[in-house]
Amino acid sequence: MDIKIHTKDLEILKSFFSILVTTYPEGACFFIGDREKVTFKVSHKFKELKIEVGDRNRAGGIAEQVIKSGEFKQIKFDASVYGVRVLFLSGPIWSDDESTIEGAWAFAMPVRHPLASSFRYYAPIVADLLPEGGVLFITDKEVYRHIQQSDKFSIPGLTLETPINETSIQAMRLKREVSMEYPESVYGVPVSIIARPMYNEDNSEVIASFGIILPRQLSNQMKKMAVQLNDGLSGVSAAMEEISATAAKINQSQEGLHKEFENVKKLTDDINQVMGFIREIADQTNMLGLNAAIEAARAGEAGRGFSVVAEEIRKLSEESKRTVQKIREFTSNIQSSILKTAESSEIVLRSVQESAAASEEVTASITELANLAEQLDELAGKL
Repeated sequence: MDIKIHTKDLEILKSFFSILVTTYPEGACFFIGDREKVTFKVSHKFKELKIEVGDRNRAGGIAEQVIKSGEFKQIKFDASVYGVRVLFLSGPIWSDDESTIEGAWAFAMPVRHPLASSFRYYAPIVADLLPEGGVLFITDKEVYRHIQQSDKFSIPGLTLETPINETSIQAMRLKREVSMEYPESVYGVPVSIIARPMYNEDNSEVIASFGIILPRQLSNQMKKMAVQLNDGLSGVSAAMEEISATAAKINQSQEGLHKEFENVKKLTDDINQVMGFIREIADQTNMLGLNAAIEAARAGEAGRGFSVVAEEIRKLSEESKRTVQKIREFTSNIQSSILKTAESSEIVLRSVQESAAASEEVTASITELANLAEQLDELAGKL
């Protein structure tokens, strides 16, 4: 600009910019300073710019640059210089004879990203719409500039002008969305922070980050429950598998025992057949002894000794018959007991088989529950 401001023009300049600043919806400030400090300020809405009358000119600031160059400048500063992004229109103030530069004037306007300028409107609504609540924030490259806590969830220790979180730092460095989990030790509760980079007006430079902090307490509890459920089901499943294996062994033993009962039953049948054969021999022996006694009687005195032998043969035959009868009674009792035992064995065998089948069904159900526990764990991770 070729227009030069002189010390004699300062009162007109003050009046003009005192009206002009009120026409900017986002606010504006106007400053006049000498070569060392700020001597005049008028401001409208733009409270974030912390420059006051009496403040010394900032090293590298707009006043210093204008006074050194003697030229009008239009410079955009990021938040690292004045604590807020700001556009300055500034020029030198010349002496009336234009021999020296007496100071500088500056008109300042906030440079706000659309997300930042409308933050106060959408942030409260969005924060309270979240199922568990949340905290919305906007940062510059170093500190928090806007924070909106929700009614359901808040972080009292999170305040403006405090250093930003690592998620925002990574989002701005990588120029992409970043999500990170934080343990309870950081914010008092486990949280998840999601941040995205914000670019300047021409999308060439990352200037800030926009993010949200979500509580993870419910999801962590769900994850713990899922892990406990999975561990419990794994233990039960292992026990059921062991029971099933034991039932299988018992089943095999019962099958073997059942076969042995059948073998013993067959042996008792064979014994009964032998007893029948022995009884027949005893009957025949008794008949022979009777015939011998008759013949001995016919022989008279000469057959008396043979008669004694015949009598003993008959006694032995009778004893054999009585012994066979007792053995038959014993084998009958044994066979009856074996039959009852075999029937009980069949019942036990069926019960064991049914128990093994039920164990397999329970194991299958437990496996399904374990799969559900894994799905619950995955779902908790997505909350």
